[in-house]
Amino acid sequence: MSETELNTYIITTLHNVYKPQINQRYKLSWQGVRRFLTKPRPPVGKFNQIAWTPGVFNGRVTNKNCIEIGLLVFDIDDKKANINNVIRALMEYKIKHILYTSSSHTKKKNRFRLVLPLRAPIEKKYWKHTYQYALT
Repeated sequence: MSETELNTYIITTLHNVYKPQINQRYKLSWQGVRRFLTKPRPPVGKFNQIAWTPGVFNGRVTNKNCIEIGLLVFDIDDKKANINNVIRALMEYKIKHILYTSSSHTKKKNRFRLVLPLRAPIEKKYWKHTYQYALT
């Protein structure tokens, strides 16, 4: 795998979560992923937002059809989660990341997503172990 391939990530977008067979795949640099995820968008209903996944799929977007992922994504909705503490820890340990708030985020209830790059994509069979390892 070339250095360029190691620094690119594939994301799949859905413009309608009820039609997972209609999706679009993008190959982006880390900065491209950051721009895509943090791009200001007009507020719309939850099911009208553009959804995305870090996976490569064979056909419609389902867990069964996912071949690999190149990013770990944590959806943090815990009432005890504090976005400022997470940011401090990521900076202290110099962890490459993208962190952005979800549409339901408030000062009282922090809700956000944390995206971490993988050195290389991992196959579906390794997801569970990779996520468990990342959380320890």
